[in-house]
Amino acid sequence: MKYVTRQVKDFVREKYGVKQQPELKGTIRDLVPLVSLGPRSLSTARGTASLAVFFRPIGEPLAADLKQPPAQPHVVFVVPGGGGDHLGLRPGDVVLQVDGFDVSTLEESIAAIRNRELGSRIELTVTRAGQQVTLSGPYVTHLPDSQVMSRVRQLAERGEIEAEFCLGYLLANGQFTVKDDGKAVPWYRKAAQKGHAAAQYDLGWMYANGRGVPKDGAQAAAWFRKAAEKGYAAAQNDLGWMYREGRGVVKDDTEAVAWYRKAAGQDNAAAEWNLGLMYQNGRGVPQNDPEAVAWYRKAAEKEHAAAQNDLGWMYANGRGVAQDLSQAVAWYRKAADQGNPIAQKNLGLVYLNGRGVTKDDTEAAAWFRKAADKGVADAQVNLGLMYESGRGVPKDDAQAAAWYRKAADQGNPFAERFLGFMYQNGRGVPQHDTEAVAWYRKAADKGNAVAQNDIGFMYEHGRGVAQDLSQAAAWYYKAAQQGNDVAQCNLGLMFENGRGVAQDVNGAVAWYRKAAAGGNQRAAESLRRLNVQP
Repeated sequence: MKYVTRQVKDFVREKYGVKQQPELKGTIRDLVPLVSLGPRSLSTARGTASLAVFFRPIGEPLAADLKQPPAQPHVVFVVPGGGGDHLGLRPGDVVLQVDGFDVSTLEESIAAIRNRELGSRIELTVTRAGQQVTLSGPYVTHLPDSQVMSRVRQLAERGEIEAEFCLGYLLANGQFTVKDDGKAVPWYRKAAQKGHAAAQYDLGWMYANGRGVPKDGAQAAAWFRKAAEKGYAAAQNDLGWMYREGRGVVKDDTEAVAWYRKAAGQDNAAAEWNLGLMYQNGRGVPQNDPEAVAWYRKAAEKEHAAAQNDLGWMYANGRGVAQDLSQAVAWYRKAADQGNPIAQKNLGLVYLNGRGVTKDDTEAAAWFRKAADKGVADAQVNLGLMYESGRGVPKDDAQAAAWYRKAADQGNPFAERFLGFMYQNGRGVPQHDTEAVAWYRKAADKGNAVAQNDIGFMYEHGRGVAQDLSQAAAWYYKAAQQGNDVAQCNLGLMFENGRGVAQDVNGAVAWYRKAAAGGNQRAAESLRRLNVQP
């Protein structure tokens, strides 16, 4: 009797990851950039590539008074003697244009300002006391880092709240000084205790991530709440995340949606994306794909990479929009070009399958590699499959096993199963049945049906474990119950021959029929051998 030990892996190559839901998860600080002090310090003989200015969205409380959208950036602190000071920027200036181009968000303004050479001319149009003012001058700060820090520290030690916050930010981010979280936290706290919303938010972030203070979700949520109640959009979004994940607060999807909605009302791209996730997954709101698409689109149009990827997924699968593979590819590419690893993996899949693009294994492998290098387990699995099959890359079992191991070390059940197969067959690694069983078991315990079938085979034949026919039948049954036609056929053989189970030809026929209905030719042959109709 021959038992099938390996299911063809084309189903993974062709389908793995395509039907995956975007994960309903988030992080804290990477959802919205922190207020920025120009580019990171690049000291040269001519000066530092920076305006030495802090910008922040004006936020909901000021938006009506200033007659500007909440996301419009404004100046909150200017380092004395810095480039922004010489340019004529003042706290309270609302930035409208950079070099004649409209900017409407913090991200746009920072990107536009950074897009230049040190010392080149820059022109900013701002509103000041209801009047438009155009300021121009060189993009440079003629101060050494030590003087920038000294001037900010002097103002902070005088109790100026914006300087206290800025000093905390510089220390936390290593700008113009050595990064020092322990020294940053006290300055954040000074400003936060005076009601500074951005400092409250950043102090919450430090607690959420255990930077400069012990990690404390309750403290993080408390500080996020203080900032959120002042209308600080990033804090509203992150407080929503805390409620969604149950971090520092009781898990509450409805409350999460409420805070996301507040932040989205201020054009916060991360909150728009998060609202899309909630609608797509029916968490805190009724499940509604068109509504999810609408929120994804709002965020995607603001260059939010994760939203661009998820909008691409909706187009690829016809969820909330008519299926449009060319649109899917376009949105995936926008996100991938920003370095989003999930979009890079998805682009690999569309090239692998020729969905919306000409099929191209080499291009697929290149995109999988980009995502795999960033630690995306799905991409590591797929890149391993490319090496194992020689698609888009030279065939190389050692490379295949290496990529499977990277993904398996992250607990990916597909990779665990594939690595077990490599050990069982001595491909890319020394042949080792015990090691094969160990990896099969990891995947099988996670419910991977193919691995359950494989471990059944190992028990049946005493490979890597003591032979145990009842254990073999038990594992075949687990996989067969999940619809695995190979395991169904193998279980039929066990029943037909009374191995590990009481002999039962009728039971064997029942399992052969299930397997044959799934296209298993060996099961169909067994039915013909028994003169039974499929």
